[in-house]
Order: sequence, then structure tokens, then C-alpha cells
Amino acid sequence: MRDEILPHVSYMAIDKSKLFSLFDNIKQEHRDTSGNIVVKQRTRNSDVLIVDGTNRFISTFCVTPTLNDNGEHVGGVSGFLTSLGYAIKLLTPTRVIIVFDGKGGSQRRRSIYPDYKAGRKPVKRLNRQYEDLVDDAGEEKNMYHQMSILADFLTSLPVTVLSIDYIEADDTIAYLAHHAFSKPDEKVTIMSADKDFYQLINERVSVWSPVKKKVYGVQDVVNEYGIYPQNFVFYRVLEGDKSDNIDGIKGIGRKTAIKRFPMLTESTQIELEKLLAYAMDRSNESPIYANVTENCDKVTRNHMLMQLAEPSISGALQMQILDSVKTHYELNKFTFVQKLTKYSMHHSIPNHHVWIQEVFYPLSVFKD
Repeated sequence: MRDEILPHVSYMAIDKSKLFSLFDNIKQEHRDTSGNIVVKQRTRNSDVLIVDGTNRFISTFCVTPTLNDNGEHVGGVSGFLTSLGYAIKLLTPTRVIIVFDGKGGSQRRRSIYPDYKAGRKPVKRLNRQYEDLVDDAGEEKNMYHQMSILADFLTSLPVTVLSIDYIEADDTIAYLAHHAFSKPDEKVTIMSADKDFYQLINERVSVWSPVKKKVYGVQDVVNEYGIYPQNFVFYRVLEGDKSDNIDGIKGIGRKTAIKRFPMLTESTQIELEKLLAYAMDRSNESPIYANVTENCDKVTRNHMLMQLAEPSISGALQMQILDSVKTHYELNKFTFVQKLTKYSMHHSIPNHHVWIQEVFYPLSVFKD
């Protein structure tokens, strides 16, 4: 039993207090209605951490300056792995699913809006050295090279990796959070800096922002934005999203959206048709309402592009997601260390032996 849970590690080399905490990880305490402590057994799908892999990798590639032993930039790889490790230690999930954009993932949204994500500037590191010696093509090549290295490392860790062709990571994550893991006892935390995921938050689903170092639940979104998660998409629809080249309605930001559409602040979920009718009925009262009414096609388009609660995924692709999520890699510390040697990254992840043990062994406890 010990060898199954802790492969490739000498029992004498393990801190016993950490070993005991490993087994404690499968138990979760809560109080019943009488105030009595009840210990609940955690299963593999009790607390699922779903990582927006594309978003997190690009972010760490841009801001992490780490070089490998050969002086080559590997910040996208080391930054992603250490950020993932931090989240796992903090949130103690029972399983981890990392989702990347699939090949041709933007096609559906571009069929709705051809300029979707058009005009994006090439990804650049914020602190890259010798900038005059690295052109945009070289930087892009480096980024994709690091992503392939990251994918190689992930095969040695107890995680599930998904990249479904013709689906963006956002839609795959939304489907997992609201459909694949939808039982009352299955809690989901989405790890992403993209606030579009706030629209998915409910009593089971939360969002961990690795930038703000904060877990967002329903009340957290209300406190910070004054809008309930189930209506958050309409604020985003009206405001637009410059990062995806989605233009909003002129003159509308968060404060104006709340002032002119107070139903966004209510817990009752509204429909797009109600929001448009509300603006149309008041089009003579304010230029904001008139502008929304005149641009109702744009509002409808933005909703089609930005809503995630009901992702537009074919039945065949839904089945592919459900089949893919059943598989996961096994933890192999020996292979992971071999890869550190292969990519000259032994110093890129400090104390990697301890880090692997503390972060990833607890996930190995939970079996299908």
C-alpha cells in the first residue's frame, strides 16, 4: 500500500508529519445542522481544479525571467509549474485538469465575427534581455518550443491534460464545470486570470485568480463588481473585450451598466431579450439606452461570443471531452527529474525533490 501511494521514494526519507497529512488529505471535516463535526470521505471528483492552461502559460512566459543552466529562457515552463504547484498546495484539490486551446479552436467564433482576436500583437516577454537580438518570429518560436517542453513535463505528473480540436479552452472548461462535474458533491475551482469565467460561479463553482491570489465565490463577485455571477456576462457584453477585439457599446463601462441596468445587481438571472427590451422601452430617456437599441445586433453578437454557461459544442465533441477526462497521467518522479536533466532545468525549480513530494503525491491518493 505504501509503495502504491508513494512510488520511487524511500520511506525513511519522508517526513512522517507530511506522510500523516497526506492521508488526512482524503478526509474533510464539516459540521452538520446540529453543529456536530462530521468527517466526509473525499473522492477523486470531490474537489476538481481546472486550469486554463493557455491563459496561464502565456502569462508565465511573459513575466517569468527564469533561464535554464544553458542560459536559455524557460520561464514559461518553470513559471507554469510553480504557479500550478502553488495553487495545488493552497486549494488541496482531489484532481487537476489542465485545458489548452484545441487546434482551430477559434473557428466557431470567427464564423460569427471574422475580426475575433484580430490585430493581436505578438506575445512578448516583459523583461526579455537583449531585445534587439530577438525578433517577434523568434519569440513566437521560443514560446511554442516552451509549450512543447511543458507538455512533456506534464506527462510525468498526476494530471489530466485536455486539448480538443475546434474548441477553445474557455468552452471546454465551461462544459467541464457545468456539465461534466455537475453533481452536488462535486466542487470545481477554475484557475484563470480571465474574468469571463466569473459568469460560471455558483454554489459549486469558484474561480482562483493566480494574479490576485484570490478565490472568487458568488459573494466575492458581488462585493467587487456589484453584479451577480449569473448576470456578469451582460456587463461584459455591453463593455466588450479589447483583448479579443470585441467592441462594446460606446459609453458603457461597469458603473454605467449597473446604473442603467439595475437588474444586473439582482440575484435573479435575466435573459438577453429582457435586457434589450428594457433598453428599447427607455430609448428616449438616455443616449445609453438608445445606443444599446441601435446596436442590438452587436449586443446579440457579443453574447454569442462571450457567454459560457451553455457552450456551443456538438454532441460528438461533448463525448470526446467526457472520454478524454477519464484518463490521466501517473506521477513518475524519476521521469520528471530525467526531464529536468534533458532540458537543463535542475536549478529552474528550487528543491524540486521536495516540491514534487509535497505538491503531487497527495493527488496520487485519489484513484478512480
